[in-house]
Amino acid sequence: MLKEIPEGNGSAAAESAVCLAHGIAYLGLPKTKDAEPLIDQAEQLDPRAISQKLGVVRLLQMQNSPVAAEAKVDGALALD
Repeated sequence: MLKEIPEGNGSAAAESAVCLAHGIAYLGLPKTKDAEPLIDQAEQLDPRAISQKLGVVRLLQMQNSPVAAEAKVDGALALD
């Protein structure tokens, strides 16, 4: 999957989705250190996207940070 979906010069939302897909793929390997900057970038590119927030939640769960993960879920739920 990492080779099938290249990063490019699309819209911020599209680039965010690609970064998130790459980050989630790394989480599945599991390579959290490789996943973290991609998932963070995905959230920065599209800060109001729920899927990006949930990607951060998955990362935090894998990093054994349940309090931070819960806070991120609360933030996602507060979005309009």
